[in-house]
Amino acid sequence: MRQKLSLFLLGIALFSGAASLNAQVKTDYDHSANFSSYKTYSWLKVQSGDPLWDDRIKQDVDS
Repeated sequence: MRQKLSLFLLGIALFSGAASLNAQVKTDYDHSANFSSYKTYSWLKVQSGDPLWDDRIKQDVDS
């Protein structure tokens, strides 16, 4: 029983590791914009589904 559990946990760890390697990040911005001239920004609405996460996202970006 213990060996089956160990193999199962190993399989899950390998699968999650393989899934994270396939992550893709895409960005879209104006390549001709001079971002060093921007000094401020404003928040519109953060929609995470959980108000606690809304505040955490804003704090992380602000810092």
